[in-house]
Amino acid sequence: MNELVYQRLTENAWMIENLAKYNGKPAVFLRNAPKDSDELWEGDIYPRIVYDLLIQSDPKGDITGRLAIRMFCKPDQTAVWENFERKLISLFHHCFFSFDNMTIGMKWLRSKTIKPEIGEDSKGYLVCFQPGAFFKQDAGNSDIVAVFQKWLKELNDQIRIPGMENTGPTWKATDENPAVYCRLGNILPGTYNDTWEVSWLTATVKIHVIARRRKSIELIRSICEQLNLKDKLKMSDGGMFFIDSVTFKDNADSFKDGQILVKGQYGVQKKEEEISKIKDVNFKEDQNAKNDL
Repeated sequence: MNELVYQRLTENAWMIENLAKYNGKPAVFLRNAPKDSDELWEGDIYPRIVYDLLIQSDPKGDITGRLAIRMFCKPDQTAVWENFERKLISLFHHCFFSFDNMTIGMKWLRSKTIKPEIGEDSKGYLVCFQPGAFFKQDAGNSDIVAVFQKWLKELNDQIRIPGMENTGPTWKATDENPAVYCRLGNILPGTYNDTWEVSWLTATVKIHVIARRRKSIELIRSICEQLNLKDKLKMSDGGMFFIDSVTFKDNADSFKDGQILVKGQYGVQKKEEEISKIKDVNFKEDQNAKNDL
């Protein structure tokens, strides 16, 4: 992913025009910049960018960390900094990097001035982004997630779903193409009565809507309205997911929590051996009843 971040920075026209040049490329470096005396510098050695990407995963599959991008410039280049901050947020806020079976999204966290670490005559600025994990959804219990994602695409074919669509290695959510992601919250025993063949389960699905705030609120309410008009969604096995409740909190963290919460129930067919045990028990009880007579 470091390479994707590097490409995002060095292939941008504004960065190419405004950053110093090192070995024929914009002055963008991972963790540390070369010495000021390095012969590969071409002309001015400022402004320059040093970035650091730290991502860690926990046992639950969530990730923590940050993308820290530092820009160093001369005191008389403050105008470059002001444009630099806006340009960085435009490049990385709600930007997604896809690789293997997962996607990492970025959300702007904070910006501030920092103590220069490179050269005494430079000024330093820091822009931080928070990562979020958006995994590719597979079969199994996430079939519930697939049902919602398919329904969302039918509702609005302009949305983009991380992990479901081939959007390329780097893409950005916009008002025209917002990102919407579904995540399975939990699965608990259902409140419907089980039968000898089917067990009922209650599932919670979280829907994350990622776009600028006004568009996000508009899309959240549209999704909730349409879900409340439906009482069920058809699953891939032909069964139904019966919707019990739809709630939303439009100021929730779009990366961590999701703004829409859907609760519902669905039936799972019992395994053949479980059904056979039930039949055997019933048969034996009938035989004992006959003997008692």
